Amino acid sequence: MDAAEVGVALNQLAQRFENAEEPAEGLPSARGWGQFLDDPKTHHQTGPYGTSAGLIVSALAGRAPQALEPRIGSLVQSWWDDWKNGNAGGRKLFCQTPRLAFLLLGLRLSHILDATCAEVEDELFRRSLPQSGMWGNYWTSDALMDPTPRLFCSSIVVLCVALLRDVTPDTLKRLEPSVASIEQSLIGSRDLPLLHAAAACAAVLAVRRGSTSSRLKKKIRKIAWSARADLADLGVYFYDFQVVSTNGTNESGRDYFIVPSELLMGIAGLQVGSPVALRERAEAAIRALTANMANNQGMYRSDPEQRISSKNQAWAALLLFLSKGPSPSGHTFGLLWYGLRRERKGNWATEIAFPLMSLCAIAWMSVAFRELGMMTNVMTTIGTIIVGGLYGSTFLRKWFPGR
Repeated sequence: MDAAEVGVALNQLAQRFENAEEPAEGLPSARGWGQFLDDPKTHHQTGPYGTSAGLIVSALAGRAPQALEPRIGSLVQSWWDDWKNGNAGGRKLFCQTPRLAFLLLGLRLSHILDATCAEVEDELFRRSLPQSGMWGNYWTSDALMDPTPRLFCSSIVVLCVALLRDVTPDTLKRLEPSVASIEQSLIGSRDLPLLHAAAACAAVLAVRRGSTSSRLKKKIRKIAWSARADLADLGVYFYDFQVVSTNGTNESGRDYFIVPSELLMGIAGLQVGSPVALRERAEAAIRALTANMANNQGMYRSDPEQRISSKNQAWAALLLFLSKGPSPSGHTFGLLWYGLRRERKGNWATEIAFPLMSLCAIAWMSVAFRELGMMTNVMTTIGTIIVGGLYGSTFLRKWFPGR
């Protein structure tokens, strides 16, 4: 998709959210979004995940903060005030670190409630664990919190802090311990679940922007070449938390954070400085997402049997928005291979002239150089296989349609 097509797709997503706004219970002038956007709605519900998703999509579609803050901002502010004032509902919502991180991303991109956004970010950094700089799944108080560094949770926090942002030196200093720990986890872990690996790659690349070690780049390339999921693979991260109930006792709960794994891999691959192999995978994810949205009236649906999730639309919008970015950087060979393999919009030169010239040239070389020894024959044979694999099917489909 080119920039104009991305703009149209994002505008359609934003309009779908605008048509699905729900009134907030107890706040007559406030509105927000719930878990799903499609009908039928069994009940009218607004929550932090759906509302944060709506803010993200609206911001990426170019909606002005002034259009969002009066009605959406008042709901978000009420939730945050409940947290600060010790209200049981607010404490239960925002003791969960992944939920708070996603709220930060929505506030930061939409530029509403800037003072509250700064407070949310400070709260997240205050929860980081002292030794590793990473995050546990929840923090209710210093006495009631998750003391275990969690790779996925920490990666989501870093991504929500750094994505689509010019990270200042002060913020980079605050992020450095956690990013270094995530890098070590990536390098040292074997057989990471795709969801965890995708989140970690996206977090590191969003901060480092290409300034990564060769060892880490090698690991990221290996992850990029791993078995791919499709867009129906909804990565689900379950976590437990504890909160103080209204009667003063500790109450346990369980929640989950959903993000389509392949969309997250795509977001990682579109970061500045990402390896070429990961960029290729990102472009494949964009093509799959575009086809999916075309079949679902401009929305991303993970599966025909699934409802349209508000949160998933935010991840889809982030991938689309990032696709407008510059081409990848890297070593000469990697960029050359990327240039040969990447799919482009069809035109006469790419669909007819260049494939035909390449096939003719390699055929001529196979005949002309066959008397120059075994090594030359091997090289021309390898060239024939590569060029035929790259352009043979394209050429045949163009000249022999339906074959």
